[in-house]
Amino acid sequence: MKSILSAALLLLAAAPAQAAELYKCGMNVTANNRVISDKIFIHHDRKTGQAFVMDAFVKNYVNDPVPARVLADNGKRITFGWTLKDIKPTSGRVLTRVEFKLSYLKATKEAHAVSSVPLYDFSESGFGSCIVEVSKG
Repeated sequence: MKSILSAALLLLAAAPAQAAELYKCGMNVTANNRVISDKIFIHHDRKTGQAFVMDAFVKNYVNDPVPARVLADNGKRITFGWTLKDIKPTSGRVLTRVEFKLSYLKATKEAHAVSSVPLYDFSESGFGSCIVEVSKG
């Protein structure tokens, strides 16, 4: 878990000196969850619109933060989406596409994460909350 936190902090440190946010989300997930991680870190640069994600699933299969998209951003929520391709689990078939979404409710600081594997009609979800750290350059 320390390596995931270290990578998340590197996300923030490597960002240009501009307004940026680091979402540190703790998710309540069951032991049966295989895709949604209990900790999800998202770095979002509001000026450029760029976002990157790091969690245990990304760390295990990609090792480095992956790009994310802002799917919605309004007064109530911000929703990020990211996709991993050609995931090769140690057992089972190659997952050609794993899609993720995380919505953060600004007023309550609640988070809802969903993952899906469209080819296999598989999905998971988790609920939790986020702490948002803002850096300004």
